[in-house]
Amino acid sequence: MGEFLSNANHLSSVVTQELIPKSFTHVVHKVSEDNIAAFAAMHKIPKNTFWGWYSGKTCPSLSALLQICYNLQISLSQFLTQDFNLSTTHCQNLKLDMKYSKNIRSSPKILDLDHIENTLTSILSQARDPLPTIAEIAKQLKINRRVISRHFPLLSHQIVVKRRNYMGMCHLAAIDQCCQEIAEAIVSLHQSGEYPTESRVCELISNPGYFRYKKVRLFYKKTVQSILSSL
Repeated sequence: MGEFLSNANHLSSVVTQELIPKSFTHVVHKVSEDNIAAFAAMHKIPKNTFWGWYSGKTCPSLSALLQICYNLQISLSQFLTQDFNLSTTHCQNLKLDMKYSKNIRSSPKILDLDHIENTLTSILSQARDPLPTIAEIAKQLKINRRVISRHFPLLSHQIVVKRRNYMGMCHLAAIDQCCQEIAEAIVSLHQSGEYPTESRVCELISNPGYFRYKKVRLFYKKTVQSILSSL
């Protein structure tokens, strides 16, 4: 960066919008024999991202340019002016690094579909509620959740439906419990001579947030009206 700033006056006459794509064209030719995908892989840059830089459709960040220059052992000024000679040894090392990284990729995991199916069947038949989510099951089996949906769509659907039904029943039970608490709070406030406003009732129940549900608000209004009409 220091070298680049010190040469700023000289570079201002040659730095144009088309300069970076030209520099990339030059360096890709030198390093990977015009293989854009290979060059992107050498520098661990997504192929589509690098294609945008190479074609001039997008502009790389300064940090990205500096990292590429560091990898190539050239300065930013040399890159922009295309005034450099990459050593054959260094280019070969970059290619070897890329080849080595490909070779050490882990082999695909062999799926034990029988074990996965038995696990899903066991979970579906268990008495305890709620059932785990598909994501939780996948984590337990150390597989991607899409594997379950792809290979066992019926079992996964049954688990989702059973869990959803249980959660729905729990929700309705919680709302009924909230309504019961609201009724008790209204009666208690009325007996103490205090008007049962919504804010006061909320102070006396365990889940005041349930007032956001239409069923709870209607129950509150009907209960208050019923008590007032009995006066």
